[in-house]
Amino acid sequence: QQQRQLQDWGSLFWCPPQIYPGQAQTVPLTGNTYVPVLTSHHPGSGAVESAIVTVHGATREAEYYFGDMVTVTKRQKKDQHTLVVAPVFGDKACSAHAWSPWRTNAVPTDAQAPYWATSLRKWMYGGPADLAEQHVGFSSFDVLDSVIDWIQLNYPRLQSVVVTGFSA
Repeated sequence: QQQRQLQDWGSLFWCPPQIYPGQAQTVPLTGNTYVPVLTSHHPGSGAVESAIVTVHGATREAEYYFGDMVTVTKRQKKDQHTLVVAPVFGDKACSAHAWSPWRTNAVPTDAQAPYWATSLRKWMYGGPADLAEQHVGFSSFDVLDSVIDWIQLNYPRLQSVVVTGFSA
């Protein structure tokens, strides 16, 4: 098991993902932007009936939250029909190509993810992304809505979505 270590001002956001690179997907936003996510099933999987969106904590440890939730679904023998999605509210720039060079949708390789670097907690309260002129209108709540919309579009047998995360 990997030791959890803080890097760069307490952030555990890595671009590209370090633990689950094969699970990285890009959720398109408007313009030349996207949301970096980790998914337990590739888009279009007909087996998925429910989804759990797990939101990381202040140190942006999406890969750990993702891994923990995947483990829970496996232990409960629900992993075949349960999609786990971990969106990332990053604190630095990350291109779509860097996040997921093998992505399965039409996000341009130079698309950029919105990020929240000026405040550790701004994204937790629905705050706008940094450099708002490049990510016009993107609050963290808008991003979460887009992730849920993407899940509904890409998993045809989906019946339910649960959003869970840290307790702050």
